Amino acid sequence: MKIKAAFSCGCLQLHAKFSLSLHSDFVRRLQCEVYDMSSTKKRKANTLDQFFQLKQPRVEPPSTQANTADKIEETNAVNKTTSRHRNGFDRSWQINRAWLQFDESSGLMTCSLCKKHNVLGSNGKNAWITGYATLRLDKVTAHSKSTVHIEAVKTDTNLMSSKNLQKIITNHESAEFKAIVSALKCMYWLIKSRIAHTTNFASLLELAEELGAEELKTLKVGGNANYTSEQTIQELIECLADVVENETLQKLKNSPTFSIMIDETTDVAVQKQLVIFARCLVEGKLECRFLKMIELFDGKADTIVTAIKGHLNEKQFQTANISSFGSDGANVMTGSRTGVATQFRRENPKLISVHCIAHRLALATKDAFKDVPYLSTYEDILSTLFYFYHNSGVRSSGLKEIQQILESPVLKMKEAKHVR
Repeated sequence: MKIKAAFSCGCLQLHAKFSLSLHSDFVRRLQCEVYDMSSTKKRKANTLDQFFQLKQPRVEPPSTQANTADKIEETNAVNKTTSRHRNGFDRSWQINRAWLQFDESSGLMTCSLCKKHNVLGSNGKNAWITGYATLRLDKVTAHSKSTVHIEAVKTDTNLMSSKNLQKIITNHESAEFKAIVSALKCMYWLIKSRIAHTTNFASLLELAEELGAEELKTLKVGGNANYTSEQTIQELIECLADVVENETLQKLKNSPTFSIMIDETTDVAVQKQLVIFARCLVEGKLECRFLKMIELFDGKADTIVTAIKGHLNEKQFQTANISSFGSDGANVMTGSRTGVATQFRRENPKLISVHCIAHRLALATKDAFKDVPYLSTYEDILSTLFYFYHNSGVRSSGLKEIQQILESPVLKMKEAKHVR
């Protein structure tokens, strides 16, 4: 019994200790949870306070606002000082830039050359004409290299050259006049030789100067004024053309009657052109002179008649003085109702229409060629021989050796064509 009672008492004590331990552990855990909850609430409260503080407008005292404005102005001043671009117009920019102008009242820069010649950009505007507000040297440099400014400089240079040329021509005894005459002779030679005058005129003047034409040195005034610009070249050509045309017109006026010959052609620019030649009597001899080349928008008879009459009336000639009319014989030229010759004959019943003999011979040869079957075979043989040698350098060399052995002229094989 005593053992049981002792065992029971021990169990009770152990249970009491265990219960006390559990109770203390539960209390500790409960305190930790309460602490954690309070910490979370505090963090959430702090976050909400911060959020609402940001949303509220921050009101500073007047003294603080004034200090902030001063700091902003100081910062902007420092930025302007340290910027890589210098703002504000500098009179030194006008050195070697005579075209640069600045209006102090408006604070705008302008280009005198662009304003003088009203050169506009691709958008139809040019800020340097109305006034450019960004006062920076890099903008001035960019404009000097722009397309509109270069075009304005070129136009102004050509204009000055033209004015100087007119002054020179009025003084026949000056060295400059003699130089212009020599330049005109060079230009005339290029045109008569059918050499590209625009690209070869300047080099020909240099060659003539090296060969002893010292007067040509006076054309080099300085800079771009050397009378070799495209506009000056065109003016020289117009001067030569006027002299030749006036001579031709004078001969036509002195002739008791004259005739015209016309033909249509298409130039390299695929534009239809009407070529007019005139034949007249000069001291009892017949002369054929080039009269005019007129661009046509179509090849109709009415268009051709209008073009011819317009040119003759401009030069003070009457269509009634035309004695004969020559053409290629096409229907548009010799048609019995609305042909060009028929319309002229209504104004001058005595006018003779002539079908060009070369065109008639070509037509006759073409018809005769069709009537002889062997000529087709002959043409095929000639074409085969041409392509046999034309497409091979080795065969062409062999043909040349054969010609040298036979002591025959060295000739090249040509393609057979139907020509007039």
